[in-house]
Amino acid sequence: MPPARRVIVALAASAALVASAVPALGARILPPGDRYGDAAVDLSTDGRAAVAYERLRPGPDLIRVAIRRADRLDRPTAGRGIGRGDLALVRVGGVAGGPHLVAWARRGELRVSVLSRGAWRVERLPPEVRSLTALSAAIAGSRVVLVVGDATGAVALVRTGANRWIARPLPAGPARSALVARASEPSGRVVAAWTEAGVAGPSVAASSFDPGTLRWTPPTTLAAAGTVPSPVVDDLYLNGRGDAALTVVTAGDFPGAGLPGVPVRYLPALSSAWTPLPDAPAASSRPGALEVAVTPGGTPVYARLAAGVRVAAVTGAAWGAEERALAEPGGPDAGDLSEVDDLAVAAGGRMVASVAVDPGPGPDDHVFLVRSPVDGTWRTSRAFASLHGPPELIVGGRRVAASWVQDASLSGLPEAALSP
Repeated sequence: MPPARRVIVALAASAALVASAVPALGARILPPGDRYGDAAVDLSTDGRAAVAYERLRPGPDLIRVAIRRADRLDRPTAGRGIGRGDLALVRVGGVAGGPHLVAWARRGELRVSVLSRGAWRVERLPPEVRSLTALSAAIAGSRVVLVVGDATGAVALVRTGANRWIARPLPAGPARSALVARASEPSGRVVAAWTEAGVAGPSVAASSFDPGTLRWTPPTTLAAAGTVPSPVVDDLYLNGRGDAALTVVTAGDFPGAGLPGVPVRYLPALSSAWTPLPDAPAASSRPGALEVAVTPGGTPVYARLAAGVRVAAVTGAAWGAEERALAEPGGPDAGDLSEVDDLAVAAGGRMVASVAVDPGPGPDDHVFLVRSPVDGTWRTSRAFASLHGPPELIVGGRRVAASWVQDASLSGLPEAALSP
């Protein structure tokens, strides 16, 4: 990985931190040094954090992982070296002794390292999946669920014991493209959705995987051919118990006009039947027009740009009244809101949105919007720059972490922000 890449992690750890809503840049999350590559962070539901990162070396990079309490995310430790290659993802379980997971690749082969009973061990996956990419993962009790694949297909892998992995590919069907997949922690449920070719035109379909029965559900059509021009799945969100929501939009490279709204589909945790929700209002059905999430209790919510940022939740069978989470910036130097990057809801009801602000030349600025679960008020963090893409929100119980790439001090050190 190029040494110019840096990692910042922002942690919403408590009501006090949320009340301040001002990221405190500068706290390191990795040991001192300037030769870091990629990094990944995960939170468990019980307050544990895992930080995996690449240390640049001649040849393949050295991958290390450190596990500590989430409220000590800004107190770096070197962690354990687990191998040399390219980091893919990290997942931390709910028990200190594991299992915990790091997925990584070496010379084109996908490998995993699992911490169980106090020791990290490299495990080889079934031969038929070693050339694929790690898409998502979850720790579900004593089991590890890993989803691998590419834009055309996915395979769910379940670890049932040391070096024992069961592989279950998606059911066969028409040619697929633009596949996305997510795994829910701690339920272990997996949802995959994709664009599907057909005689009448492309459609969008989805399937869910149950780690208990080791079965995918039969694929379900979510947007029939002709209902959305050039349809693709844009946003897919799963909460901790396995409720899912996704949006279907018109592909960004489609030359024609999209729809005036965004189709939203909902999958309850204890069901295999998808529910079509009313289209969410949006200026167009292009990628990035709308972000969706699901509360811990199973209520779909969305955030969108409309004279600021507006948020709404499902009430009965319809979208409820919108709340204004952020007004349009004022003043000639304030910049323009360009996109809602991500949306997440933690246990207890705290809602966090990441919003991009175009300040003019150069990279976008970003702000966090945080909704109090107590009085429903919205607070806004100060703006920060993200040089290599938008923040990604990660939910772990009552906490929300946001990871992005930045080197605000030009020190060459990975830094952390302890808010929203």
